[in-house]
Amino acid sequence: IWEAVFDYLGSERFDLVNLRSAPLWLQFEIIRTGKVIYRKSVDVENDYELRVVKMYQDREPVRRRQHEIFGERLRTRWS
Repeated sequence: IWEAVFDYLGSERFDLVNLRSAPLWLQFEIIRTGKVIYRKSVDVENDYELRVVKMYQDREPVRRRQHEIFGERLRTRWS
């Protein structure tokens, strides 16, 4: 399988990730920037990608606020 992936990607540098067990942010990044090396069907792939993107976008306001709070705490602590 490694040789087939190498031939497809044209590089020896790659990571195989089980997306179902990866954190949501990583699933989103891989969908956004990665290459598919196996798909059961286009419909299954599209359904999965749509579900991940929706969940990621739904949680974006919470992530943004957490980032703001973290930044405020760092500034307060180090100023």
